[in-house]
Amino acid sequence: VATDRIAIYAGKANGLCPVGQGTLQTENPWAGVALFPLDGETIRKSRHFLVYAMGRCTNTDRQWDGDKLITYGEAPIIYENVMGKLTVKSDFSGAEGWLLDSVGNRVNQIPTESAENGFAVTLGGGHMYEIIVK
Repeated sequence: VATDRIAIYAGKANGLCPVGQGTLQTENPWAGVALFPLDGETIRKSRHFLVYAMGRCTNTDRQWDGDKLITYGEAPIIYENVMGKLTVKSDFSGAEGWLLDSVGNRVNQIPTESAENGFAVTLGGGHMYEIIVK
């Protein structure tokens, strides 16, 4: 999905993946990444984002026989974090990023940097991130 106000990529992740007008660079074999402006602006003009990123996930003890699902398994869910760098095309080049916990509280600051035509953030260690553009 690639619009002015939302960008989503989900599928095989072979190095560089398109996320709207931006890109995700990762070594994960599969990734789902969503970029949402939180301030009502377009991605290019936004100063506040939510990023959601998840790799492969499954229930514990889920079992397959080829393409046939044998059992759904049970909790806990086993998941991979997406590790990599998300570059976003923006009218701004400075950013501050935070890893969020499951209810949206800031946990740790994440590395950010200026990039050509925007900024980049380093993902890893969780699924939800808050980005504030300067």
